[in-house]
Amino acid sequence: MAEISSKSSSRFSDLPFDILVSILQFLPTEDGLALSSTSLDIRMALYPFLFSHVRVESESGKQAFDKAMENGNLALLNAIRKFTIAYHDGAPHLLRICFDFSPLSFKQLEAIITLLKVTQLQELVVELDSFTDKQSITGLPYLKHLEVHFDRDVDERSPSTFNPDDFLWPFINPSIDTLEFLSLGFSQIGQGVDISRLAPAVRMRTFHLKTNRDDSNVISVLPSVLPNLEDLTLRVKVDNPPMYHDSYVASFAQFRNLQNLTLNLDLDRIANDRPRKNDLEFFNRSLCRRISPTDNLVAACKALKLITWDISYSTEAIIYHPFGVVETPAGRVVKIGWNWWMGDSFRQRRRPLPEGIVNLDPAKNARMWNYHGP
Repeated sequence: MAEISSKSSSRFSDLPFDILVSILQFLPTEDGLALSSTSLDIRMALYPFLFSHVRVESESGKQAFDKAMENGNLALLNAIRKFTIAYHDGAPHLLRICFDFSPLSFKQLEAIITLLKVTQLQELVVELDSFTDKQSITGLPYLKHLEVHFDRDVDERSPSTFNPDDFLWPFINPSIDTLEFLSLGFSQIGQGVDISRLAPAVRMRTFHLKTNRDDSNVISVLPSVLPNLEDLTLRVKVDNPPMYHDSYVASFAQFRNLQNLTLNLDLDRIANDRPRKNDLEFFNRSLCRRISPTDNLVAACKALKLITWDISYSTEAIIYHPFGVVETPAGRVVKIGWNWWMGDSFRQRRRPLPEGIVNLDPAKNARMWNYHGP
């Protein structure tokens, strides 16, 4: 009987990568997850079959995240790169990757974008450390969903020379024809972006903007730039929101398809009523102040189904007031959305509530509804 050479190997993981992929792609998910724990090579080959959404988080600070990027997550992206090069059409591929609460440096982001350019990625969520002088990175093509948020802690350091416009447009433009969802968030005081440059994004239906400067002028500009929006969130100058004005109604009315609207515009300062956390009397007063503006917006915006008013004080979230539109035989009727502080358990701590309160989101409110009562 012939001897088996001690140098030969019969390990499954020693098969060429393309052969591993051609075998492993037929495994059920549970078996794939179990097999992925046996070796790094097999795990890398299995990644694209097991995951269509990837979320990367760091709870131990930037240094720990740097280490994780070097040791683990770039291996994942490399596996996807090898896989995608070998199999283009009809093969599983990564759809979404989320770097949330894990601020990336520009160097890290540039490396990741280089790896992802050979994938068919549709959704990308990144939080970016803007404390850098590097201004430009070319983004990915064919994205449908993009979220870019800038490090919330950057204000604690010395001012950066970073200019959002210099970074964002080279990053967004490769996907400008395919983008359907865009969310932009800025932490530094005075940072923002030239919204008019989004005009070529004709497929965009959702736009969310959060800034720490007074961008209320965006309200008059957006209808001509993104006229087909269905979902709009504006949280501007979050540490000291600008006042709401009735004149804004005409601008919002130009969005013929707008269904969901979220605003942080202020209606309480003029009444010298500073937002207070856990103050049920303030919650009630601020709610009542928003009933008439909501009625006016619903009357002007014929497609509106939900309006949410966000209330904050010095960047701290205080409360939100949702209003829903219910279709009845008599027409469209505005209903106040139930919130936890409206529950029966708080009845003795607040004044009577307005009429017309309904539970707009039973699934989301289930726990609080059961705990505090309707």
